[in-house]
Amino acid sequence: MEVSKIKNWLLPAIFILALFVRLAYLYQVEPIPFSDTLTIDAKDEDSWGREIAAGDWVGKEKGVFYRDPLYAYLLGTTYAVFGHKLWLIRVIQAVIDSTTCLLLYFLGRMIFNPAVGLTTALLSSLYGPFIWYQGLIEKTTLMIFLTTLFLLATLRAIETPGKRQWFLSGLTLGLAVMTRGNMLIFAPAIIMFYLLSEKKLSSFPRRLILMSIFFAGLMTVLIPVAVRNLVYGKAFVLTVPSIGLNFYIGNNPSAVGIHTPIPSLRTIPEKEAEDAASIASMAVGKVLTPSEVSSFWLNKGVAFAEQEPDKFIILLGRKVLLFWNHYEVPDVYNYYFFRDMIPMLNLFLTFGIIAPLGIAGILISFKEFKKGRVVSGFIIIYMASLVLFYITSRYRLPGALMLLPFASYTLVFIINSMRTQAYKKLLLTAVVLVPATLVVNMNILDERKLLSQSHSSMGDIYQQRGGFKEAIAEYQASLKLDPHNWDSANNLAYLYARNGTRLEEALNLVQGALARNPGSPEMLDTLSLVYLKMGRVAEAKESILKAIARDPRNSELSERLLEIEENLR
Repeated sequence: MEVSKIKNWLLPAIFILALFVRLAYLYQVEPIPFSDTLTIDAKDEDSWGREIAAGDWVGKEKGVFYRDPLYAYLLGTTYAVFGHKLWLIRVIQAVIDSTTCLLLYFLGRMIFNPAVGLTTALLSSLYGPFIWYQGLIEKTTLMIFLTTLFLLATLRAIETPGKRQWFLSGLTLGLAVMTRGNMLIFAPAIIMFYLLSEKKLSSFPRRLILMSIFFAGLMTVLIPVAVRNLVYGKAFVLTVPSIGLNFYIGNNPSAVGIHTPIPSLRTIPEKEAEDAASIASMAVGKVLTPSEVSSFWLNKGVAFAEQEPDKFIILLGRKVLLFWNHYEVPDVYNYYFFRDMIPMLNLFLTFGIIAPLGIAGILISFKEFKKGRVVSGFIIIYMASLVLFYITSRYRLPGALMLLPFASYTLVFIINSMRTQAYKKLLLTAVVLVPATLVVNMNILDERKLLSQSHSSMGDIYQQRGGFKEAIAEYQASLKLDPHNWDSANNLAYLYARNGTRLEEALNLVQGALARNPGSPEMLDTLSLVYLKMGRVAEAKESILKAIARDPRNSELSERLLEIEENLR
């Protein structure tokens, strides 16, 4: 049966499949503590959403927005109407993500044909990272939806150039930028491409007018945020002032290509901004504006590249490999940690499958399909926007999104070649597909070490809830994967000491952690508790005094000192 004859019922069926799979996943993920105990970015987004729901729609006390704001406004609007219901946010995200699968049908059809469109929709409905992210309180699902709208609007504008089409392209790009700032890289790329490469379609003045309208659509979204930043943050910032810091995080002597926190900065988003501004201002000798803070860190990253060009170039190459690698690099949450707890995730497609098929599709289709060449260019541009900084799974996801139509094209191409017995075409496809599969599925990172951190985070959550037995099990699992996870070692030592058990082991753990993190107030506090439980009160006091000297404002340390002094009497 022809695709054109079955698509009327097949598209709704794919949407239902996508939604069913996502709701089934949400049902299974609900009991996991990560679902209702939010950390770092999720906690910050949720807090901001609550503030919006409470009536602070402009963020009067926030200064310049430190994170892209659109997702927080989705949360705030939902909370204002329905109350604070995280499960509802996840259901809304399931519907958004299922709708993205339908939009990807139109994208695949627009680039290639209806058969590829249907295959793209089907693959996206079963793509594991899409399913995983829609279960998190996190902006990635919204960003993927808006990125798909932007791609559709832009390809439509290239196909039938007009004022309305180009305004919609700019408008959808602006909305995508409000979920992920690096999407802004597409604005100059599109303008340059259209002005320089479409000479046969229209005169230069006509192209210039259309690009001005595209820019106006973009600014329709960005200018209100910039004006708000100027009014409440005293600085004109179009997106967020974290470009410089992110560049330095990805380009410094200790950088490895993924997000590695700077030791002097706290990992809570707004606290990180405070620390970055404080360090920059102290170094310069005056209070800096957000843009000046960003420039300070950007200059530090540039200085690293200038002083160690060989290391910088090797680092860029490593980030290119990480972009195309099968592994979903975690920053807050770990895909594989969830997959271990929810076997359902093992059933779905991964980047290790999609990427080789996508690479083959790009090469096979390059000469024949102009829109395919445009999207291929978008993939390269987007990759560049990450390689300049660092690679994480959620930042890479738009790249995976753009690869899906090409992966679908490869599958359709293989099926048609087999049906017509075009064995030469199959051989040429294999020549590309086999090496691409081998390269994409190489192991580059220490995956056990990254998984260890997720067990440590889960232990923190159990500890906050008072589930000390479960927390101990998570810290033990963390150390089994990475014996050098000093946070897990310290926290496990603390729980042993708190329970008055395995004190010698606790002492060895915290002393090992302190040897690698000398002067850490948290670890000195744990050491003092271990000594106190062992009856070595004088050593306990010595340790807590060192901790207080390092962090004099910490009231918990002062309370520990009082407890120790009670034991000295």
